[in-house]
Amino acid sequence: EYAQENYDCDGNCIVEIDCAGECGGAAVVDNCGVCDGDGSSCVPNISVSPISLNAELISGEMDTTQIVTITNSGEIDLEWEISTTEDGLCSNPTYLTENDCINAGSCSNSTYTTEEACEEDGSVWEWENNWWNWAESAWLSVSSTSGLIQPEESEDIQVTFDATDLVSGNYFADIIISSNDPDEGEIIVMVLLSVTSYGCMDESACNYDDTANMDDGSCVYSFDCDGDGIPDEFQFNYS
Repeated sequence: EYAQENYDCDGNCIVEIDCAGECGGAAVVDNCGVCDGDGSSCVPNISVSPISLNAELISGEMDTTQIVTITNSGEIDLEWEISTTEDGLCSNPTYLTENDCINAGSCSNSTYTTEEACEEDGSVWEWENNWWNWAESAWLSVSSTSGLIQPEESEDIQVTFDATDLVSGNYFADIIISSNDPDEGEIIVMVLLSVTSYGCMDESACNYDDTANMDDGSCVYSFDCDGDGIPDEFQFNYS
């Protein structure tokens, strides 16, 4: 009588026993610690804090920085990527059509009520997918756009706001964080930037500033604002 394969004549296993207890078996422990597993039982687990950002700047200010923290509390590495979308002042859901946006005067400032006026102002706006969109990523940037976070680790992302070229008003954006977390493949951080512009807000003043949304008491009054010696109320345009 011959011994069974992988056993001696006394019935003892003479080869390696696998994780399932089978003599000479092929089962192995996967990366998740599961015997004969396929590695799919362990996953990354993303969390993001905070889930919204608010910043206030004066028109022309260079920048201010806030932090978004990405954390991986899962069992394997978290792979992530960031993209951003920036909407103009007409991203308010009230303005559902291009004409509604124009009529509301919210292209980039209440003064600019047409697309042409926006372009003349030097702003780069596009009507796309029912929104006025800021065509250049000018006022929002992030310090890193992709990375890998090991289990139980975190990474801080610097978010920078820049109002150098912005007129007064509210600006909206989304920071979209995509990852290999099967349960939360995409997390959106909502962003609001409020820009203040100081100046004279009295339309009857010589130095009225139509871009200002905060009066600074600088208004100057005169019967002859242009200094030509003729009271302004008596001047006519003969063209």
